[in-house]
Parts: sequence; structure tokens; C-alpha cells
Amino acid sequence: MNSKQIIRFWKYVERSGPIPSHMPHLGQCWIWTGLKFSTGYGRFAIANEYGKTVRRLAHRVAFELSKHEPGNLCVLHSCDTPLCCNPDHLFLGTVADNARDCNMKGRRPTGDKNGLRLHPEARSFGDRNGSRLYPERLRRGDNHPVRINPSIVKRGESHASSKLTNEKVKEILRSEEGCAALGRKFGVSEACIRAVKRRLTWKNVAA
Repeated sequence: MNSKQIIRFWKYVERSGPIPSHMPHLGQCWIWTGLKFSTGYGRFAIANEYGKTVRRLAHRVAFELSKHEPGNLCVLHSCDTPLCCNPDHLFLGTVADNARDCNMKGRRPTGDKNGLRLHPEARSFGDRNGSRLYPERLRRGDNHPVRINPSIVKRGESHASSKLTNEKVKEILRSEEGCAALGRKFGVSEACIRAVKRRLTWKNVAA
């Protein structure tokens, strides 16, 4: 972020928010006054290096500007205030840490607070399900896209992640070497070689 973006960011931060009762020693919350995501967290839009506008979580930006780049980790609120941007109230954690923190603070909508309990009419179960109401829309059997146009499914050596080719598979099928040795030779697992030899995979290739 350049200096203009940094100045613009802090303009939307009000530093005279409430003091969390469970952590008064860390001072007041710094409340984000700009736009918000539908989740209730602050939203800050900046242009990236390619000139494209990117919408970022305000508290992540605050952590990055005050401390360091959080990388792939989540930025969590110890004050439990989604709009807070006070760096002293923010800490890093994994996705699992975030979920655990959410459960401990009772923010996860469970039991009678769950959306399914509150709005059961919003879910389409049983005879109200779309597949029951409009079975003609389901693409099954000969009407399935893969049956109509099988070339859309990439198999064998045409698959982007395939490490083997038709010629390598033929060599594996003809070889009398062990699966472990062949796996090391072709850079795949022993289980992969075993599946080829048992004709569980690459069935379209003849020995």
C-alpha cells in the first residue's frame, strides 16, 4: 500500500470506541466507520499492482500496517468486536483457531439459533426439493452431459495432473519389476502402479 492509501485507511478508523469489559488493560476499540461486508466486518477497497480493485477486511489491513503481513493466517479479534481495528486487540491464528474462538465465545449459531431452526421454510426438503418438483431438469442417463459429449472429461494422459502417459503405462504392464521399483522409476506411488497392473486404472490402454 502506498502512503495515500494508508492515510485514507486510517481516516475511517475511530479510536474512541468502547473498552471491552473482559480486557480493559488493552484500551478502547478502534471502530471502522467505512463500508462493511455483509458479515459485519469492515471493508476497505484498494487497487492492487495490476490496477484491479480489491476489497479487503479492514482489520487485516490494520494488522498488516501496524505489525506485519499475516500471510495465510486468520486475524482474530480478542475483543470480539468485528469492526475493531486496534492492533492490540488483534492476533493471528489458523482456521481451526478461528473456529475454536468462535465456539468459545458463543458466536456460532447452534441449537435454536441455527438458521434451519429459525427459518425452516427456507430449506427445500422432501417434496419441496427442486429434484422432486422439476425432475425433468435433472441430467441423468443418456441425457447426462458426459454421455452426450464424453470428450469434456479429460482422462489418461490428457488429464492435466497425469504423471503417466500411454507409453509408460504399456511399459508398466509389460514389466516384471516390482511395484515399488516401478513407482520410483516413473515418479508415482506404489499404489498407482498396483492399480495400473490390476487394470483398475488406465483401462483404455492395451498392454
